Amino acid sequence: ALREWAYGWTYQNSAERTQALHRWQHYYNWHRPHSGIGRITPMARLKSANNLLTVHT
Repeated sequence: ALREWAYGWTYQNSAERTQALHRWQHYYNWHRPHSGIGRITPMARLKSANNLLTVHT
C-alpha cells in the first residue's frame, strides 16, 4: 500500500492523499491481479460470496 498508494503518486497534502485512498482500495481489491492468489483479484477469489460481487461499481 505504501509503495503503490501513499508514495506512488505526488500529493499536495495529506488530505489529498487520504481522498485518493478509497479509489486505490477499490482498484487494489477489484482490478489489480495478485500474484499470491494466482494472478486474480481478491474479489474474484470470493466467488462463493456473490452478494459482494453485485455491489461492484
